[in-house]
Amino acid sequence: MIDKLNIPLQNIQTKKIEYYLYFSDEQLDDGFWHKREYDSRGNQIYFENIQGDWNKFEYDNESNQIYFEENGGLILEYDTRGNIIYSEERDGRWYKSEYNNEGDLIYYENSRRGIIKDDRTN
Repeated sequence: MIDKLNIPLQNIQTKKIEYYLYFSDEQLDDGFWHKREYDSRGNQIYFENIQGDWNKFEYDNESNQIYFEENGGLILEYDTRGNIIYSEERDGRWYKSEYNNEGDLIYYENSRRGIIKDDRTN
C-alpha cells in the first residue's frame, strides 16, 4: 500500500505548485516525489517525477487542452474539439491532420509518405 504525504503547497501569483512524497509500507526509505503545477483555472500545466520524467500541458481560454509534450520527445497538438492536429514521435516522425466543421478528417500528411489525404477546398 502507498500512502501520500503532501509537502508544501504554494500559490505563486497565478500558478499553484504541489509536491507529493510517497512512501510504500514495505520500505519507508524508498520515498519518491511528484511535482505538479497548475494554472489559475486549475488546469495541470506541468508534471515531473523523481526520475526526471516530465510532461507539459497547454490550454486555450476555455480550458481545452491544445498541447502536450513529454521529455522523451513526444509532442501532441489538439484543435478545440480534441482532435490531434499535429504529432511528433520520439524518433522525429511527425503527422499533421485537419478537420472540417463537422469533425471529419479532410487533410492528412506525415513525414514518411507526405500528403496522404487532401479534401480541403481552396
